[in-house]
Amino acid sequence: MPYYGQQPPARMPPPAGRFTAAPLIPPPYLLPFTIKGYLAAVTVHQGGVSIQRSLLGVLSLNHSASVGWHQMAAIYFVPPNILLNGYVHFAIPGDPLRLGTFSNGRGSATRHPRAILFRWPHRHAYRRLRDLLTGAVTLPPQRGPYR
Repeated sequence: MPYYGQQPPARMPPPAGRFTAAPLIPPPYLLPFTIKGYLAAVTVHQGGVSIQRSLLGVLSLNHSASVGWHQMAAIYFVPPNILLNGYVHFAIPGDPLRLGTFSNGRGSATRHPRAILFRWPHRHAYRRLRDLLTGAVTLPPQRGPYR
């Protein structure tokens, strides 16, 4: 329903707890966008998402991964708190629905190549990534140096 002469309704902020979102490609003027999590950095670009592990992340038997927008089935968000780590899981068809944060087993976010962990000190980076991927960020394009 169009809103003639009225402001469109404001976008609702994402929920505070665990939730799932459909993959949403952010506007091109916000990309590429890199955020550092725990032992990894995630880069969101027009082709998809790339996760680069640090040296300690590789030594813990995890590896870097890339996921295209057309491959993603969903994005799972679990916020960090003081007691538990949070994570963002870029799920493809066939991935487990929930990842644990305790064990180092196959269903753990610490060992999953398409999940990035966020500890309590990284909560602001988690929120920025969550807002970018859910469409809650509406920043104007940056001006060039010659305007």
